[in-house]
Amino acid sequence: FLALRVGWCQPGINSPRTIGASGVPPAFETAGAAASVKDDSHDDAWFRGMWLSNGDFLRLFGAAALSDRIPGSGYHCVNAMSANTNARWSLDETEALLGVRPRDDAASYG
Repeated sequence: FLALRVGWCQPGINSPRTIGASGVPPAFETAGAAASVKDDSHDDAWFRGMWLSNGDFLRLFGAAALSDRIPGSGYHCVNAMSANTNARWSLDETEALLGVRPRDDAASYG
């Protein structure tokens, strides 16, 4: 059995430019949520480090579905996030088990 531990992604376009400390994409954010985290750069950094791009989502889940590297018995849980600067989780086991390493980095989008 294989589980992918997804870091954080937004519905739709999922651009790192719309990552905010509230964890809610601007299209879904209420005024109260935005105001409550107005100056919270810690949470913003957390979400940027945990971001999973749409492209990396497809690469990781495709590899999970098709990989012949996954042992046939037991339970395996690997991290699924992009190759972000200041990432919170390691991708080493993900790469070893799935044979793919995420490519995108939230920091490269400005």
